[in-house]
Amino acid sequence: MGLSYAPERRPHTGSAAARAPSYSDRASRTSSMFRSAHALIVRITGTRLSPSGVSA
Repeated sequence: MGLSYAPERRPHTGSAAARAPSYSDRASRTSSMFRSAHALIVRITGTRLSPSGVSA
């Protein structure tokens, strides 16, 4: 398994591979994880990151 590629089950590679039957649930969990991680970074560093990844 791991990085093996099954065309009939995963027609897309990369981040698009997350488009599975549970895509919306997976995406909501991922975005909430990113939001809490970003809030933690802001709390620690006192800096907010811009979308380009450069501290603003």
